[in-house]
Amino acid sequence: MGLANSVVNENTKRVLYFLDNNEPRHIRSASMNLGIRTEAATLNEKGIDPQLTMDALLYGIELFEKIANGKIISSIVDIYPNKPKQKTIEVSLKRINRIIGIEMNPKTCVKALSDLGFKTTLDKDSIKVTVPTFRLNDMDTEEDVIEEIARIYGYHNLPSKLPPDESSAGHEYADEFFWEERAKETLKYWGFTETYTYSFVPENMFEGPIDDAVFVTNPLTEEFVYMRNSLIPSLLKSCFRK
Repeated sequence: MGLANSVVNENTKRVLYFLDNNEPRHIRSASMNLGIRTEAATLNEKGIDPQLTMDALLYGIELFEKIANGKIISSIVDIYPNKPKQKTIEVSLKRINRIIGIEMNPKTCVKALSDLGFKTTLDKDSIKVTVPTFRLNDMDTEEDVIEEIARIYGYHNLPSKLPPDESSAGHEYADEFFWEERAKETLKYWGFTETYTYSFVPENMFEGPIDDAVFVTNPLTEEFVYMRNSLIPSLLKSCFRK
């Protein structure tokens, strides 16, 4: 990577390994605002675990020594001011059973989490889970932990049944979906047609002052920029489309 003055060729004598870790929100914002999508941006915007940096560096040095007969001539400089804070989540066994829907063996839960790299402590009524650094960005609540347990246990092992609908009390007439389907069926036999159109429209289809429109900052196409405030233009376009 780089230009002619920094490229590695047969005359290269010294190589500097430099690994950095970036704040994902800034990377994502800059990449989308500038419209520049690179592999580096795609990886960094997801929040790469900074704890992996040293492992990657040491493995790179190992490969350099084996393949290119390289020799280390300096020590490693590690600038690491903002180390990630440890995150611990405590989840009750009762809550695990209620959300998953079956009586889970506590040891099965602990094993599932341990196999994923979580450090666990099993108490009488709960499990304390220490989140590994590579999962800090997506593990915040008890439900996150329970989802991991269910995923490893296997969704196919869970009973296939819907939770009871207390609002309808078992009567189809109290179900709003029943009446929605009846209304659709009635209108269909009266000669009406159901139409689905996009919520975003181009400028020439927006009704009202364009300055008042809600718009997409970085649209995929000019056809879907402004959020419509009326269904009529979309319906007319659908009706008279050739």
